[in-house]
Amino acid sequence: MIIRYIGCIMTTFISADLQGRIITVIGGSGFLGRYIVGRLLKAGASVRVLVRNIESAGHLKPLASPNQLIILSANITDERAMRLAIKGSDDVINLVGIIAETIGQKFKKTHIEGAENVAKICSQTGVKRLIHFSAIGASENSNIKYAKSKALGEAQVNKFFPDAIIIRPSLVFGPHDHFFNMMARIALVSPIIPLIGGGDTRFQPIYAGDVAVAVHHLLLEKKPKHKIYELGGPDIVTMKEMMRIMIGEIGYSRILLSVPLWLSLVMGRFLSLLPKPPLTVEQVRLLQQDNIADNRVAGLAELGIQPQTLGSILPSYMDAYCKGGRYASLRHHYHSQLLSQEVTEDKKIIEANKIE
Repeated sequence: MIIRYIGCIMTTFISADLQGRIITVIGGSGFLGRYIVGRLLKAGASVRVLVRNIESAGHLKPLASPNQLIILSANITDERAMRLAIKGSDDVINLVGIIAETIGQKFKKTHIEGAENVAKICSQTGVKRLIHFSAIGASENSNIKYAKSKALGEAQVNKFFPDAIIIRPSLVFGPHDHFFNMMARIALVSPIIPLIGGGDTRFQPIYAGDVAVAVHHLLLEKKPKHKIYELGGPDIVTMKEMMRIMIGEIGYSRILLSVPLWLSLVMGRFLSLLPKPPLTVEQVRLLQQDNIADNRVAGLAELGIQPQTLGSILPSYMDAYCKGGRYASLRHHYHSQLLSQEVTEDKKIIEANKIE
């Protein structure tokens, strides 16, 4: 069957090689979840999506055939609810993670206790495969709470489900992503785009569709065994370079302003007081560290996946922010072609008149 990647112009063939499998995706309603769940459904799997708010996963329903998708409400730290939801699953994928703490969500509860709860239940209920999503830079020795909690979560997963597969992606992008869409919205209303610490931190952005392909490949391995994968795309770019690419796509002239680290930390401290902070101290500290895959760790190459470039995907959804609205770039290209054709025709007429 032929499918269309969600929100993207790219098509691909996916065989129904997961037919008969029951796969539970925890936290499957988010940006990355829609790509992974969409791929699993197209591959024929029966999918259970566990979310805190059932309404948040409504956009997944059109992707499924009748009786193929079940959406359940469960908190990752609620042992009873998670056990009822996971029981009977062949495979479990844990996508749950937060980038900043709020009053109701803490790193310890989400990344450590939640991950432990899932791993324990998977081990006790006969789940054959557990794929746990972590983050590049996870380290128990880190002084950044986010990175440390991710590492401690990995440790709990490995303790209770020794054959678990750990995936650490770099910055994930694609239609519906948070990062590029947020920065494009800022560029629409502000002449200045701030660059924390100068914007020299390096990233290896990976297309969400490629992450979904990696998960699909890992689900097809006959004998799952513990392994860590760090997933990054083909491009290694700095924050400043990514902003230049984004601005170039939407066609606006903007000033990239370097914000000193000390000032960024002060801003993060005050903004952290908001209910949904756009920037926190933890995020500022994270932006001091490169976010690129370690070439000593398994990655997309080991799975035989050729990743998409940032330049091949970003235009497919940045056009919504272009001057003149969506399709403005296409109109410009079309008019340029017409102009070129008219010039060519004029030259032919002139040449013909010269000959006469």
